[in-house]
Amino acid sequence: MLILASARELVLLFVAFELMSIPLYVLAGFAKSEERAVEAALKFFLVGSLSTAVFAYGLSFLYGATGTTALPALARAADRGHPLVVLGLLLVFAGIGFKVAAFPFHMWVPDTYEAATTPFVAWLSVAPKAAGFAAIFRIFVEGVAGGGAAWTPVAGFLGGVTIVAGNLLALSQTDAKRLLAYSGIAHIGYLLVGVAAMTPFGVGTVLFYLVAYVFSNMGAFMVVETVQLSEGTTAIQGLRGLAQRSPVLALAMLVFLLSLGGIPFVVGFWAKLYVLWAAAQAGLYGLVLLGAVLTVVALFYYLAVARALYIDAPAATAAPVPVPPALLLVILVSAVAVLALGLYPGPLVDAAFRAATPLF
Repeated sequence: MLILASARELVLLFVAFELMSIPLYVLAGFAKSEERAVEAALKFFLVGSLSTAVFAYGLSFLYGATGTTALPALARAADRGHPLVVLGLLLVFAGIGFKVAAFPFHMWVPDTYEAATTPFVAWLSVAPKAAGFAAIFRIFVEGVAGGGAAWTPVAGFLGGVTIVAGNLLALSQTDAKRLLAYSGIAHIGYLLVGVAAMTPFGVGTVLFYLVAYVFSNMGAFMVVETVQLSEGTTAIQGLRGLAQRSPVLALAMLVFLLSLGGIPFVVGFWAKLYVLWAAAQAGLYGLVLLGAVLTVVALFYYLAVARALYIDAPAATAAPVPVPPALLLVILVSAVAVLALGLYPGPLVDAAFRAATPLF
């Protein structure tokens, strides 16, 4: 992933994508004794292989049209209106769309998230997505060199439908991991809205959003993992009465849900605010309205989980939930980061903008 983020050459970019993807397929099916984990890994592998083929096919068109695989040279050589360049960039965007789980390339996400081990899923839900967006910035901001604005409609449309699909599909979920999977798809849509702005401010907000999402989503998955170790289930019903059985765990989960929902004043609020602000500055008012409305829709399923935590009575056989020290450390660090960055986001925002500006 680090190689992918720093690659400035198309072949290296492709190799880095595969070096990132192959271990993900292995880890998805790491619990070999569980049939669902093996099935999820197979689905993940098949969809990932298709995305690799689409991505490589797009890169071949870019090379055929420009005669170079170096991003700086590509920026100088590319005729942005050349049919092969347009087709190549469209296929590349679709290939990366599979990696970051944008709609309609998201079909592998719910099954993989539900069946794979939760600690791996927590990592899968954030880190490879960040690497994927780094690749988008490399190709469509640096590689196209000023022509990235032509791809605003594509990124905007994909972001809009991803927000809608992710949030609406999350409403009916009864499993916490599947709910977080569809919630994650919706968050990818918000990130694509920042990409659609195609400005230093827009890219900076995406980088800030990614950091906010890391702590919020990782913490939520770790709470689910803790309950799963105790109750043997990841169903939302397993969280009933958690406030009575483990007040610290319930409070941490509430903080993560508030951040994912974009409630003031945790870090997720600033992340969504800045992304929509960047879209407004770029004149994408339709996306701003859509994002704001779907943020309200998302509160329905986040608050349904909060209701299970604090209002629903625990099962008669429910017992206190023990928290292993390692999990407790991860949950507390994530919760502190969500609260601290929510109260004082300035330094992280400044760092994100400093990182984004040289791309332009």
